Amino acid sequence: MILFFGTRTGKEKQMALQGLSCPFCHCKGTLKASVIPHYVHLFWLPVYRLQPFKQVSCSHCKKVYAGQELNPEMNQALAEME
Repeated sequence: MILFFGTRTGKEKQMALQGLSCPFCHCKGTLKASVIPHYVHLFWLPVYRLQPFKQVSCSHCKKVYAGQELNPEMNQALAEME
């Protein structure tokens, strides 16, 4: 019997962060938050949800913040998206 299992990404959620300014270029209203869930799948059906990948990007300076680079305001906005 053959089992197909592995990890796979889910549907990405995006949201504009209107009230925050970029810590690098200090432009306001240019930040976009993204949350990408990851799943363990069995026969291409999601079985278990893993830690999602979270990032915030600035459309002005193209800087991307993830992990330890996220400030508390960005983390709060990303937590509301989940």
